Amino acid sequence: MVAIKAAPQVTHDRHHIWTPSAVGDKAADAITGFVGSWVFVGIHAVWFLLWIVLRIEPFPFGLLTLLVSLEAIFLSTFVMMSQNRSAARDHIRDDHEAEEVDMLFKINQTQLEILNLLRATTCPPEATKSTATRAITPVATPRTGSDQATATVTRPKPSPRRRR
Repeated sequence: MVAIKAAPQVTHDRHHIWTPSAVGDKAADAITGFVGSWVFVGIHAVWFLLWIVLRIEPFPFGLLTLLVSLEAIFLSTFVMMSQNRSAARDHIRDDHEAEEVDMLFKINQTQLEILNLLRATTCPPEATKSTATRAITPVATPRTGSDQATATVTRPKPSPRRRR
């Protein structure tokens, strides 16, 4: 007899994956979440419009260009930090799923072992051969008068097809 071990329970709580642990991760996620919104786009559209309409500086807009360039540098850094954290989350999730697949494979192998043991104990090899042979080669049995009446199959005539 095979001893069956109870498989460890798989928890599907992924709270530890999605919750940032460091202050920098929390800030990067919050900034990236805001930067990727329509509110951010609207604020910038209003800001640029006011800058140009109110003539805060003359046409080449040197200060505005400097501010927008610095903002782009910082925002790209925050986006990269957030993407790195997202990649780390994906890595953790992939490792967790790989562990689940390995555990399911082991469970499947155990089930196959159990089925093979059941087959070996309940079906002797001679019975297996005779049933396999019987399933492959059909055995013709002579029909008596009462069997012939029930064995005939009548099919309905196909209906004529209409032309369109």
